[in-house]
Amino acid sequence: MTHLQASPSIFTTTLHSLVIVLTGGAAGIGLATVTSFISHGACVIFGDVQDSLGEEQRHGSVPRQRISTAMLRVMQTNLHCVTVGKSLFGTESDWRVGPWARELAEVEINLKGAHLDGEDCKRIAGFKESAGLLVYTATKHGVVGIVRGLHLSAIKQNIRLNVVCPWMMKTSMAASWGQAWCDRNLPSNEPEDVARPILIYASANRAGREVSHPSVILPFAGKIVWVGGGESYEIEDRLQALELEWLGKDNSSVSVKGQEFLEEMGDWSKGVPAEKKV
Repeated sequence: MTHLQASPSIFTTTLHSLVIVLTGGAAGIGLATVTSFISHGACVIFGDVQDSLGEEQRHGSVPRQRISTAMLRVMQTNLHCVTVGKSLFGTESDWRVGPWARELAEVEINLKGAHLDGEDCKRIAGFKESAGLLVYTATKHGVVGIVRGLHLSAIKQNIRLNVVCPWMMKTSMAASWGQAWCDRNLPSNEPEDVARPILIYASANRAGREVSHPSVILPFAGKIVWVGGGESYEIEDRLQALELEWLGKDNSSVSVKGQEFLEEMGDWSKGVPAEKKV
């Protein structure tokens, strides 16, 4: 585990004029991330299903313009960030909308949305079990799997993928139980606490090894960052470093060979090319 600490001066020198595309920017973590990037001179393009709420947002004198999908395809962007998420803690009446309707909504937003987009911000359910949140936990675990899987090939193309997993958030998602959580003196995060590690991974590689944020291990890619009590901790590096202990030497060796085979085969989910069949 590495305690990540930000150097604000690096944000200013590395994020200025970058083009950021973000989904879910009208409220909560997304809005805090949009505001943080803009405060350091970045250009942010964000979308949200909460259309009216998104239109209400103002960022000082920053120019606002609608961007079409066609325009987005030809723009040179520097960072894609997904901050959308949904957890359905409903009442009994909510279950009457149809079999699996609620669960599939969580899959569509939390998992499919991340698969179709880029770098991601998900909850602690991405790597820890959470009682009473079966589907939510499964979708968040899936997001971590997407990032781990894509990282292996994306890093070769100089594309860096990371995931942020915050503990309890003071957002509308926790409106029904957030006070009870705080009454037990359990740690919580403000949206700005999660925006901070997103800015860290957006700037760490651009700053270079000599002047990057304290404690950051470069390249900052394929990382999992847990945010608890307002502090950020990178946990993936140590997990991978200890693989021989939790998986075993022989199993680890076989796993490496299997991964090499799958990489050679290409995208086997779409059919193995004839020249690669064995």
